[in-house]
Amino acid sequence: MFKLSLTYILLLFGFHTIIAQESINFLSIDRNTYELYLKKDWKGLIPLAKSGIKKNIDYFYLRMRLGIAYYEQGKYRQAIPHFQKALDFNSKDLFAQEYLYFSYLFSGRKSDAGNLISKFPESLTDKLKIETKQGISGLSVFNTYTWNMDPVSADSYSPGVDTSGWQNIAKNFNLFNFNIEHQISNRLAFYYGYRFLSKSRFHYSQNENVDYLIPNDIFNQHQFYFSGSVLAGRGLSISYTIHYLNLRPNNYYTQYGFGGGQSVTLRYVNPMNNWVGYFSVNKESGLFNLGAGLAYSNLNEQNQFQKDLILAFYPLGNLNLYTVSKISHQSEFYQNKQIRQHFIFDQVVGIKLFNPLWIEMNGTFGDITNYTDKGGLVIYNEMNRIKSRMAMNLIVPIIGKGLEFYVMYEYQENESYFNSTTTTTLDFFNPINYSMQNLTGGIKWKF
Repeated sequence: MFKLSLTYILLLFGFHTIIAQESINFLSIDRNTYELYLKKDWKGLIPLAKSGIKKNIDYFYLRMRLGIAYYEQGKYRQAIPHFQKALDFNSKDLFAQEYLYFSYLFSGRKSDAGNLISKFPESLTDKLKIETKQGISGLSVFNTYTWNMDPVSADSYSPGVDTSGWQNIAKNFNLFNFNIEHQISNRLAFYYGYRFLSKSRFHYSQNENVDYLIPNDIFNQHQFYFSGSVLAGRGLSISYTIHYLNLRPNNYYTQYGFGGGQSVTLRYVNPMNNWVGYFSVNKESGLFNLGAGLAYSNLNEQNQFQKDLILAFYPLGNLNLYTVSKISHQSEFYQNKQIRQHFIFDQVVGIKLFNPLWIEMNGTFGDITNYTDKGGLVIYNEMNRIKSRMAMNLIVPIIGKGLEFYVMYEYQENESYFNSTTTTTLDFFNPINYSMQNLTGGIKWKF
């Protein structure tokens, strides 16, 4: 697409005859911007057209020239408001609709692009070979394997306290993800997902002078989620996510033999059910995406309330470079009526290395415990603290196939501590620091 037809150029030129009776400023702006447009002098056209708009010289063809000037430089986000304004002057113009559609797509605003399709005449959807499908529209599968770089030796472990309680230290775990995207309409989409976590961990517990040290305790978790996103207005989206987590930890007890016979340590699974709800609002505004989110959860027998503020920035007006900054305030309400409050900061930087390879670098800093991330799609419910995490993602979309391959490496600094079941303070006993690494690989398929 991307080049105007000769007929359309003649239409742009023909507008000179219409405005012959207008003021010299109008004539000057129209004539000079048209000449710069023909020369493809985009850097000269932009300030001149903007100066005319400041003087209330504003009309369809001026907005089209200005939008095309930004578009041809790959500044799609800057082009969007001018194509929108051009369509305010002439809502049925096919070239303005086409340019706006691709500006939305190339700036990452897929929901707006999808909604715009509903206004296309059949001739334009046929030209662009767009199929407006409803129903199941995408699948994704991911798998993460994580391992401990500083494993704890059972021979050297000591809790250092006499109170009843327990302590866990992860050794390794595997997390499987399966997700479905369901397009209900141009404005509304649902997402469904299942995750299975299987974790091997060092486990120690003591109670009433009896202690249990299990070097290879197995912990499993099933997780289901439902998410929905609706385009409430131009550049305005509202999302909600609900998670159900079924945790299956082991409990240990001692069965003593009759008459002084040998005792045996037995275990049983003690299921726990947790819920997470997340609500967010996002607004596109020029080079920025502003967002706010609220999460409420009851992870690990505590209640959490989390507030997020998110700012995404696209300095080049496209997806070649972007940053996403998020600051979260979390309040955790303990059963002993105490409250722990803290902040978490998350930063993402994405860069297009070359076509079709993107790299994302991500860091999270703070007490990452019972934390909701990625717009409510990722839950950190590990009982031990993640003090910081650093990650690097490689994203490889296969152009024209609807496929996207994803590989991520992550490094975490963790801290385990002994959880007392009898103290009424928020003191943490026997801290043990260790590092974790993980690798994630997956594929997304957009139908």
